[in-house]
Amino acid sequence: MAFQREVKRITLVIIISIVGFINEGALHKAAQGLFQIGATQLNGVHKAEALHYNPQTVPDIPLGPLILQPVQSGLSRPASWVAQHYTELIRPLSEKQREFYRSLEKVLPLPIPRRKLRSNLQLSSLSLPRSERWPDKLPPAIPVPPPALSFEGLNNYDNVVGGIGDQVLPPDVNGDVGPSHYVEFVNLVLRVYARNGTPLSNPFPLSAIFASAGFSGPCASANDGDPIVLYDQLADRWFLSQFYIEDAYYNTGPSRHCVAVSQTGDPLGPYYVYEFVWPDFPPGSGTHVFMDYPHHAIWPDAYWMTAHEFDLYGTKCPSGYCAQAVAALERTRMLVGDAGARMIYFGIRAAPPSGVDLTQAGGLLAADLEGPTPPPPGTPGIFLEFVADEYGAPQDALNVYQFIVDWSNPSNSNFILKATLPVNPFNPLNPSGMATPDNP
Repeated sequence: MAFQREVKRITLVIIISIVGFINEGALHKAAQGLFQIGATQLNGVHKAEALHYNPQTVPDIPLGPLILQPVQSGLSRPASWVAQHYTELIRPLSEKQREFYRSLEKVLPLPIPRRKLRSNLQLSSLSLPRSERWPDKLPPAIPVPPPALSFEGLNNYDNVVGGIGDQVLPPDVNGDVGPSHYVEFVNLVLRVYARNGTPLSNPFPLSAIFASAGFSGPCASANDGDPIVLYDQLADRWFLSQFYIEDAYYNTGPSRHCVAVSQTGDPLGPYYVYEFVWPDFPPGSGTHVFMDYPHHAIWPDAYWMTAHEFDLYGTKCPSGYCAQAVAALERTRMLVGDAGARMIYFGIRAAPPSGVDLTQAGGLLAADLEGPTPPPPGTPGIFLEFVADEYGAPQDALNVYQFIVDWSNPSNSNFILKATLPVNPFNPLNPSGMATPDNP
């Protein structure tokens, strides 16, 4: 029952949508004019949206799953040493890299097209009334309890110190707390603190962890951002990741994902490190899959992953948006540094056998296990997506997906739509702050 209550809490948390704030002119430049971007000003905030999305223009997708293995893996030196010596491990930024980081500020996160057909989600089978208009008067807000502890963390200037990068906008703020530590990762750098806020390391880039393991290539030299920090309480380990997208941005190669898992419960110790090349279009396609907005979650039999996939050059996905990607990383092997750790992937390069059309999905997040009690063995991963009538759905609802992973025979893995749960009406475009209604 405790686990059920926790899943319910997570469900209420991740109903909130991901909104991309975007500079229209910069995106046109990045996509060579192939995106059609509409921006509606909502109380001073611009909500960007890809227009004229036609799902039939997306190419046929091979049946999945797609099974990947890391192209590099290894064991880093202790993070405490790396934090002291990272300037010996990484090169100063080139002017091209500085220009790349500056351009990303104007482009990311890329918008996902919300006004699109959703036949794969079976919403047409819902005999539910259209949502009522959002009420003019909202119930009084419940005050948020004050934090038990507050201290100064990383700031934007930390991205500059030591030649790591430039100041970055927007700030990708991420962190997690363990029994004795808090680890913060913002944009290009991370830092380890004691739970009382005392810094235990200098700010340092994740790429230096990979470089200390003898890696070559982007994971050891680039810090493109979208960082994630998770504490794996079931194993007493730390999970760190960031993406590499510079090659896909310039249409010279695939996206990559860089993942580090601590060897022990000490975030200042060594890390097992893995580099995955993201699934890409076939050679000669004239474009590469641009993987954006990666997120992860802890589960007993997998590190779940979600990401948005784009085609910046409009060759394979003329609307720009390609698909929602979901993946499972082989947690048990990653915890012991096994170079054969696998990723099971569904997305624009591998369609789920269930028939779920991921080109029609977006904004999915996986439920992250909190607390010491795991779910029953074999419980599938839980992924949620909100839909709203403002985006063309017949009813405001939550779509509940399950990732069924089979590590003994990965080809049996599947991603299914388990249920569509109607919720009380809400308006994701509500100018008063996107307040959400109470839901049971």
